[in-house]
Amino acid sequence: MIIGLVLFAAALALRSVSGNRHVRGRLFGSTLAFAAYALAHSLLNYADLTADFRQQIVTFAPLLLAWGVVSGIVAIVANPWRVDRAPDRFPNIVQDALAIALFAVVATIVLQDPFA
Repeated sequence: MIIGLVLFAAALALRSVSGNRHVRGRLFGSTLAFAAYALAHSLLNYADLTADFRQQIVTFAPLLLAWGVVSGIVAIVANPWRVDRAPDRFPNIVQDALAIALFAVVATIVLQDPFA
């Protein structure tokens, strides 16, 4: 839960510092993913959940964290930081494809069954 809150605060700080509305928009998704991750872990710690729901949260919470990190990194690396204009280096579709591809790799690693 602490990791999610720290990353949430960092994503909010990066959003407020950036002068580029495209970066702010892309970091909004990361911010939501980190908030959902923190919420999921607080539910695990403090809520009375069924075993099935608890297992689903344990399975998918790392994916929320992974999506937030991947989309945040792509947003920061692929866009001009201070200039408020459309991305020069990578079009939005390339950024989206890159984020999805990186997330697919991370999700495959995270969801891999260690006992298989």
